[in-house]
Amino acid sequence: GCVEILPALPDAWQQGTVCGLRARGGFVVEELSWDKGKLSRLVIRSLNGGILKVKLPDGRFVTKKMKAGMVWKL
Repeated sequence: GCVEILPALPDAWQQGTVCGLRARGGFVVEELSWDKGKLSRLVIRSLNGGILKVKLPDGRFVTKKMKAGMVWKL
C-alpha cells in the first residue's frame, strides 16, 4: 500500500489544511496543507515503525524506513 497525497483535490479547494488523518500501516498525516492547488506542507508520523510509501501529487514516489515515533516532513 501507498499513501497517495491529494489524488482528487476539487478545483474549488484552492487552499486548505487537514490534520490527524490515519493511514494504513500505522501512519498519521499530522499536517497536509496546499495552496493554489499545490502541496505546500506534509508531515507524517509513524506510530509503529515500518516502511512509509508516499505518492506525491507530481507523480514521484518516496519510500522511507521509519521507527516508531519518527516524523517525515516534506
